[in-house]
Amino acid sequence: MSFGIKVLGGPLAAFLEMHPAVEIEVMLSDARHDVVADGIDLALRIASMEDSSLLARTIAPVAGSVIASPAYLEKYGTPRHPLELGRHRLIGYGHRERTLPLRFHREGEEATVVPTGPLFTNNGDVMIPLIVAGGGIAALPDFIAEEALVAGDVVRILTDWSLPQSFLHLLSPPSRLRPARVKALSDHLVDTLKRSCTGAHAQHLALGSG
Repeated sequence: MSFGIKVLGGPLAAFLEMHPAVEIEVMLSDARHDVVADGIDLALRIASMEDSSLLARTIAPVAGSVIASPAYLEKYGTPRHPLELGRHRLIGYGHRERTLPLRFHREGEEATVVPTGPLFTNNGDVMIPLIVAGGGIAALPDFIAEEALVAGDVVRILTDWSLPQSFLHLLSPPSRLRPARVKALSDHLVDTLKRSCTGAHAQHLALGSG
């Protein structure tokens, strides 16, 4: 839902200007819908893709970061290793089980951390005010945290570690017989969304958001 609100409006407006006779129905949800059963022509999903009968076009990796406010780090200290997060207020972000672990790695070293903090949510936007206010540490996609990062309200930590790579995918039903308008929108979204996912901070962590 956050990606749709922050990123999708511009590309859709440009497409409708080029194709004024086309009508598009957009549904934003953090739930995973059944594309075939729900009669959906195209779906955008950020995830590490599981085996699926759906046709998938990989658009781009999704950059992200582990973030906290300067005030929080001044008060509680800056973690230098992922295992130190166990002593901090770690805010959980995901779409299913609260206890899904964060798996960090760097140059042959691995570390697994289970979020045990005061809040778990399936929507990252609700976390930003809490993090800015010094409420804890979180791992979030950059498209959610970008404004707070640019403003200096939050900063990146553990930048020498990585989390499992996740990508933005464009999914469609398995039948390859699609109307021309659907193919045109598919091509347009792939072309225009690549820059939205990577951006200036693509060298930092990439997150799986489920």
